Amino acid sequence: AGEDLDAIVKGQFAFYTDDTPAKLPVIRFDTSDAAWLAAYTQMLSGTLELILATDPSAAIDEVYSGAAVIDELNTSRQPAFTFLSGDDRPMFDAITAFLAAIEGEVDAERTRSAHRHFLTALDHNRIFWSRLASETDNKLEFIPNDTQTSALPIPFPPGIGKSWQAVLDDVEAVLKGDLLIPHWRLGTEAGLNLAEIFENPPVVDMIGIFQGYSVAAYAERGPLISLQNIESFDQLTQGNSPLFAVILN
Repeated sequence: AGEDLDAIVKGQFAFYTDDTPAKLPVIRFDTSDAAWLAAYTQMLSGTLELILATDPSAAIDEVYSGAAVIDELNTSRQPAFTFLSGDDRPMFDAITAFLAAIEGEVDAERTRSAHRHFLTALDHNRIFWSRLASETDNKLEFIPNDTQTSALPIPFPPGIGKSWQAVLDDVEAVLKGDLLIPHWRLGTEAGLNLAEIFENPPVVDMIGIFQGYSVAAYAERGPLISLQNIESFDQLTQGNSPLFAVILN
């Protein structure tokens, strides 16, 4: 209970109101949507490869087992510092577990596999938008073209497909190393090559990444990715870009 899509997104976005149906409506997946689903499976596979690349289980177990030992000693259940409370512990535990899980040696085979999955997802996504543009029916649509309406209680603004594809073009350029990722000490004419990071990942060290020494090998001169397309997409979706990014993939 509470983990279905409707329960997660309802109330988080402006177009959900008290009049929104309690359950999501029926959607008829068609040939276009099959390409969307293929893209989504590739995206999820790539994400999971990245998660497994640092083998997070041991780090998470260590953080929470250590926290349990410490909490057992705190019989008063009172913090030693007045600016912290017992309610802060879950937040600190979660942040610590995340940092511990992502730092350390990285499995290069998994990052390379993730890279392939992400690029394949983009290929399927382009197939989806190409098929969607040629649709003439309008029946229980999932993601509509500009002449259709969605069965979802979500307003898809005209031009959203073109705007999102511009974002995907930027994503592909970054994945291929044609556009670089900005770093605070590299200025406006150099950045980090994400394609090289996927191919030969560094040991993850958050302090080293922030300072720069652990990613210096991936720094080079070249054009940086701009936020213009994602900002335009966010404006078009009236600030609901996170949800639409999940839906459109």
